[in-house]
Amino acid sequence: MARPVRRTPWEDRFSQPTELEVLSHYNRQLNGCAAVARKVLRTALSTTERLEWKGIPWRWTFVFESPVPSISAFLIPLPASPRVVITIPGGIAPQLATRHSPRILRDAISNAVGVGGMLWPTWDIDTKSRADEWAEALGLVRHSLMTEAGVA
Repeated sequence: MARPVRRTPWEDRFSQPTELEVLSHYNRQLNGCAAVARKVLRTALSTTERLEWKGIPWRWTFVFESPVPSISAFLIPLPASPRVVITIPGGIAPQLATRHSPRILRDAISNAVGVGGMLWPTWDIDTKSRADEWAEALGLVRHSLMTEAGVA
């Protein structure tokens, strides 16, 4: 008789995990990185988070949607490390990816996937220093997005 496959809470689409359960596969360092990313996204986008099933490969993902249309972010608790994805209108990418921009931002924008006029840059947040760098870069992205939307 076949043994049932035991899935981690992040992989089990038929049972919605709690926030703690979906992050339970991380060690202390990666849990801290995920906590920093969640806090920065909630603050920068002035929004709350929710945990949603996003299908494969994202599975259970933290979703952050700003009150400003077309601005959203996702924290995907991949097994190796947390990954952050932000939607950026393609029209503002050139002003974000200047040589004066932080390298972490330039690299993410230059490697971003484009879908329907939007760029989807990604960041793997695997160390405290990377989380701090990313948080600083997100401040620049937030300012540009809010200016574009006429909010700032």
